[in-house]
Amino acid sequence: MTLEELLALTTPELVARLDQPVGLAEPVQGGWLAVLELVTSRVGAVDRETLVGLEQDTYRAYDRTLGAAVRAREIDEREAVVRRVNLLVALASASSDEPVGRDLDGQAERLVLASLPLTLEETRARVDGWRTSPVEEIRQLRQVKNLLRPLASIRTNPERRRDALREWIELLPSLP
Repeated sequence: MTLEELLALTTPELVARLDQPVGLAEPVQGGWLAVLELVTSRVGAVDRETLVGLEQDTYRAYDRTLGAAVRAREIDEREAVVRRVNLLVALASASSDEPVGRDLDGQAERLVLASLPLTLEETRARVDGWRTSPVEEIRQLRQVKNLLRPLASIRTNPERRRDALREWIELLPSLP
């Protein structure tokens, strides 16, 4: 499979191709990162009608492609999680189906909360003096910010967000 072959596919055909385990068995000429960028750009550019009913298939295909990129050592697992969250939020925002959009937003929230490298208390304790912190601690705080940033734009009504998530979102402006 070449990148040129994938570029020639429509968005539904691309999703179907990547959603098959066989489709990811062979390396992609041009690299998995190029395929990830292709899917990301298609989701951003496609009209809402094209995505109807394809949101979960698109996420699953992207997730499988991310797995191939991680196995090929083109990206690390931390980057893969951030990309998963960003795609879930993009799919939710592009979805014209309100219940599907809320479900995707919920998936993004759960993935973020499960993937944060620090607890809320640890983050609060480190955020004030982060400029003088060791580089690894600053990287952890950046990872927290990279995971949380997409959640600031999701459809979940702020009043209905769980208290823990609201507290995390309120920390965003203080993170490096």
